[in-house]
Amino acid sequence: MKNYLERRSHQTTIKRRSLQTRLTSNRASKIEPFTTMKYRTEIDIMPHAELLDPQGKTVLKNMGNVDIEGVQDVRIGKHVTMMVEAADEESAKAVVQKRCEKLLANLIMEKFSFEIFPVEEEVAA
Repeated sequence: MKNYLERRSHQTTIKRRSLQTRLTSNRASKIEPFTTMKYRTEIDIMPHAELLDPQGKTVLKNMGNVDIEGVQDVRIGKHVTMMVEAADEESAKAVVQKRCEKLLANLIMEKFSFEIFPVEEEVAA
């Protein structure tokens, strides 16, 4: 029984090594070099205008307590800054759009907008 288990373990190890070798050689031959750029994205996420904003109402109500007058309405949202690496600006926009829709914003209650800025690489002197 022990001999059988040793042979089985050895065969599994050989299969793994063979598979790893095939995968790494295939990856190396299929990868085409391309350049990517970094983009800084500024994302604003706000509640829909039709929805109540209890945080904004509380802030508005308490502004008088700190002698701030003349404010008509306060809406509180989120601001997210994200660094994205992509081939071009259109690809970066698609990535940010997808991340906002799937993760950052609750589309039932919130809307979002974003801007993308290319980041210049700093060259070490």
